[in-house]
Amino acid sequence: MGNQKAQEVLVKGLEIADGVTSSEGEDELQVRLKNTAYSGLCHALKEDAPQVCDQIGCPLCSLIACIYTEYSDTEVVIERAQLENHDIVLACKSYHAK
Repeated sequence: MGNQKAQEVLVKGLEIADGVTSSEGEDELQVRLKNTAYSGLCHALKEDAPQVCDQIGCPLCSLIACIYTEYSDTEVVIERAQLENHDIVLACKSYHAK
C-alpha cells in the first residue's frame, strides 16, 4: 500500500490524519495515522466497547483493512489496533499467514 498512496487516500483525500506512515512486511501491514481527529472516537470506543477493537475493528480500522485487502488481493485480519496519544497504530496481517 506504500506511504505515498496511503498519504493520497487517507491524508489528502479523506483528511483522516495529518500524516500516515506505513511499513509492509511479507504478510503484514502496519499503519500509523498521525494526529488523527478520530483519536477521541477511538478512545471512547475502547472505553465503551473494547471488544470491537479485538474482534472486528472500528469503522476507521476496518476501512484501512479493506484498502489493504484490495491492494494485496488477499483476505486480511486486524492483528492489533491501539491508540498512542493522538495517533492510531494498526497492524493487519494476511489471513492465510495467521
